[in-house]
Amino acid sequence: IRKAKGDYIVFLDADDFLMPNALRFAQKTLRKKPKASVLVWGFRMCDKRGVPKREFIPLTPDKKMGETPFQLGLLRRKGFFAFPWIYLIKRSFVHQHQLRFTEGIFFQDIQFTMQALYFAKSVSVIPKVGVNYRKHGGSVTGNSSEKKYTTSSMPMKTSKKSWRNKILFSSTNQYMKQDT
Repeated sequence: IRKAKGDYIVFLDADDFLMPNALRFAQKTLRKKPKASVLVWGFRMCDKRGVPKREFIPLTPDKKMGETPFQLGLLRRKGFFAFPWIYLIKRSFVHQHQLRFTEGIFFQDIQFTMQALYFAKSVSVIPKVGVNYRKHGGSVTGNSSEKKYTTSSMPMKTSKKSWRNKILFSSTNQYMKQDT
């Protein structure tokens, strides 16, 4: 994150890959909504060889129903998930809210993504697949271990931001209020 130079940050796992026109879709959306801090695009779940198995296309949150990107990400609804690689996040937004991946814990991507969605006033939706995600048994998330789940269920590190002093997130997408 510190080395990023562009206006937006896109995350990608080493074994995953962008669709050929993904950045063009993002650029087109940004021309229409230049102030967008966070964008979300769809993803295609692939096997370890990169063969597509299932697509997830995000839908725009229904503000009349009170839906927010944060709630949708927490509930894994309408194509909103806690995967950082489906979001394009304005670099200045990341720095403004001091968003970082906490080292030394499993599922640090969930903590990062949920904090980004919490701070985002809105999320611009790109209703197309932008990234191909390879799911395989050799990945950290593809293997189960007692250490992974014990470590990941511990409260995440918090900063001095007031909301973080009141709400802690666990990697199981549950939240609990902390006594202050």
